[in-house]
Amino acid sequence: MKKVIIINGSPREGGNSDAIAELAAKELKARGVQAEVFRIREHEIKNCIGCDTCKTTDKCVHEDDVPELVKKATEYDGVLFVSPIYFGAAPGPFKTLVDRFYVLFNPNKAPTKPCEKRKCGVVLTYGNMPDAEAEKAARLFGLCGSVAGLGSSMTVLCGRAREKEAFANNPANQEKVKELTDWIVE
Repeated sequence: MKKVIIINGSPREGGNSDAIAELAAKELKARGVQAEVFRIREHEIKNCIGCDTCKTTDKCVHEDDVPELVKKATEYDGVLFVSPIYFGAAPGPFKTLVDRFYVLFNPNKAPTKPCEKRKCGVVLTYGNMPDAEAEKAARLFGLCGSVAGLGSSMTVLCGRAREKEAFANNPANQEKVKELTDWIVE
């Protein structure tokens, strides 16, 4: 059975990112995939302090919820990042999590080879910014996926989604998320 971790980076409960994560989990489970949603706002995630201890021990000095998530991101068949974009970037707590993926990058070792069968999906919601700017924000998540050994990536942009119910009221964006889950399962 395939396994996918859905990382929801929204600090807002009940908003567009929650609706997207729930739809993606439902669609994946309907296809026989074990889908798990990790809501950043519900976990303890400490800031990377740049001490580089992880470069000699392969372990972060912090004891929080991140090591288990990083393990799943490197072992599962897929990772789906779901996040709003605030002022052109992921919310602070999501960036804090991404910084902690630094534990996977070690200049003294060969980089993790990407596996094309392991997939990285990204779904971003945002207000009225141009899609090209949202695509720039998506690069952060792609970097995270590549250091976790994910070989293929696909991004879905859900613009004009500032209001809390925007995704729930947009069948076209819902269809794009369903297509993304189909791609993850392929």
